[in-house]
Amino acid sequence: MHIFTHNYFVHYYGEDCVRLKFERSVHGWAYKPSPLMVILAPLLFFDPVAQVQELHKIFVDEVAYTSRWNEFCSKFKGQLQGSNLLATVLLNANVGFLAINTVDKGGRDAIQLASYMSLVTSLGSIVLGLSFVSYDRTSGQNTATEVVEFLGRLHDRKHGLEKLAIIYSLPRALLMWGLLEI
Repeated sequence: MHIFTHNYFVHYYGEDCVRLKFERSVHGWAYKPSPLMVILAPLLFFDPVAQVQELHKIFVDEVAYTSRWNEFCSKFKGQLQGSNLLATVLLNANVGFLAINTVDKGGRDAIQLASYMSLVTSLGSIVLGLSFVSYDRTSGQNTATEVVEFLGRLHDRKHGLEKLAIIYSLPRALLMWGLLEI
């Protein structure tokens, strides 16, 4: 009964301002992108915009929904595995291309520099992806209290969880930049 009464309290049951949808704020809070998000979103292929919308559906009015968080985490892990696989293939292709003797004739041409940049971005994507996966295995954020503490530390009153969204979109963006440089 404590859980039911606590949910009634958190969602303003019986009041005029009752929460009818989980993703709506009862306090009137609305997300406003910061200048950092405005600048970085196009460079990161607008993935942070999608990430921040999903994160704000999970953490509304500093109340976290563990089922949505667990669904988000499993989806994010799947994306990380896919991007790590593609980044590994891209890294292998770049190393194979740079190993050709005729590519390196003593100077640095544009094709070789692009291949080096693609190599660096794909390596960065792999390292970030693996660090996110290892952090997820060691953090153990499965209970509601742990999710609230984690998201509460990263939540900003004005801009919400956009820093976390930018961080979570980096592996995919680095992979995309690596693909564009080929």
